[in-house]
Amino acid sequence: MIVIIANIVVMCMTYDGEPPQYTQQLKDCNYIFITIFLIECISKMYGLGVYPYLYSGANKFDLFLVILSMGDLMMDYFDLRSNKALTIAP
Repeated sequence: MIVIIANIVVMCMTYDGEPPQYTQQLKDCNYIFITIFLIECISKMYGLGVYPYLYSGANKFDLFLVILSMGDLMMDYFDLRSNKALTIAP
């Protein structure tokens, strides 16, 4: 629970016009949190088994969030946020 609260605090620390170094530090913190949540997900799957893990709605939700977070990491890694093909606005 402490890690979740710390993650929320870090996500709330962004602001408009922040220095690039500050932005990178927040991204690094986000990577650490994603890694912690991924390790938690994998260890629970290993400990419970895949099907018993997926039986719980809370675990399904956690897995969904981890998958979305991994997609966010991939977008950062491949620099897809600046890709004009992914924009919706005209």
